Amino acid sequence: MNESLRATSLESTGAVAIAPAVAAGTAERAAPVVESSPIAPPIGKPIIVFTCGVFDVLHWGHAWFLERCKSLGTHLIVGLNTDDSVRRLKGPLRPINREIERRFLLFRLRSVDEVLLFSEDTPCELIKRIRPNVIVKGPGYSESNMPEAEIVKDYGGQVIILDGPPISTTEIIKRIQGSNTGGSQCLK
Repeated sequence: MNESLRATSLESTGAVAIAPAVAAGTAERAAPVVESSPIAPPIGKPIIVFTCGVFDVLHWGHAWFLERCKSLGTHLIVGLNTDDSVRRLKGPLRPINREIERRFLLFRLRSVDEVLLFSEDTPCELIKRIRPNVIVKGPGYSESNMPEAEIVKDYGGQVIILDGPPISTTEIIKRIQGSNTGGSQCLK
């Protein structure tokens, strides 16, 4: 998809930076609303789903999760922590991959329609700007530890917590480090 087409906005939702072909539902990457969608869209209007994270070392759990997110609506926007916000959240040795590399990989996934960087510790300001219909988080989260949940519920959106595979980037990094110090070579 042509990168120059990404500056268009969806007037009805306030979502920004979605390519016109995706917004019109004609792009190869656009998915139809599935019966399991939590919100029935007004006729002709997209359901914007939002999730966010670091996505530092992309793995199959990320791909699985993002596909599930996409199945909840018509367009999936991924908020991606900038390198500075990752260092604040995860420590000075992270991220492993720079934000430009992480964004490049995420955007190449069929389930992802847009990747927007945010530099704050939470995606609250980004969510206020794009006003997604649904926000999704994975295991380990609850509405009580998501400051963005109240924002979304205040304008009538939904918050969904998905179960997922028991895999984490931090654990993968630890296993790789162990393999470099004589530990197991197999990533179980």
